[in-house]
Amino acid sequence: TCPGAFINEIGYDCDMANDPNELIEVCVPNSYTGSLADLQVDLYNGNSSTVYLTVTMDLFTMGVNDGVNTYYTWVGSNQIQNGGNDGIALSFQGTACEFLSYEGVVTAADGPALGITSTDIGAAQTNSTPCDETIQLFGGVWVNACATAGDVNSDAVCALDCPVEMVNFGDACDDLDANTINDVIQADCS
Repeated sequence: TCPGAFINEIGYDCDMANDPNELIEVCVPNSYTGSLADLQVDLYNGNSSTVYLTVTMDLFTMGVNDGVNTYYTWVGSNQIQNGGNDGIALSFQGTACEFLSYEGVVTAADGPALGITSTDIGAAQTNSTPCDETIQLFGGVWVNACATAGDVNSDAVCALDCPVEMVNFGDACDDLDANTINDVIQADCS
């Protein structure tokens, strides 16, 4: 049986070359006393429905222990496919515990999730997603939020970095929207 571990945060695409936000975070209950090598993550290509990368959890970095769970993170290096419909399976000793996907569903043709149809998380990233943002499980729902790799998730929106020339909030500007007039620079940089 699966030890109660679950995928908790992912990042796979952003607005910089080589997607430096790539990561997978797995939450493992503190009651688990087995080997981390018995837990593994398999990445699935949605086009072929086959595994293209396997990472055992002994290669993950241990993060925060919140008293109930410990958060483990693996940081990819331009290795997680950008979608659509790619999948991530978490397994224990070869048995799939969870099979998630983004940008559509996948029915696994091999690996631990063989024959299982994934659950689409319903959130996605694109090449315009800020690199300090990931997709996180928060309150039972997957949301795009400021990255918390190795820590307890938060649904906080990342603070925007304003360009230097926008230092005077309230200054007049033109947002190039013909439907608005008297535009001013807002505190959120919009």
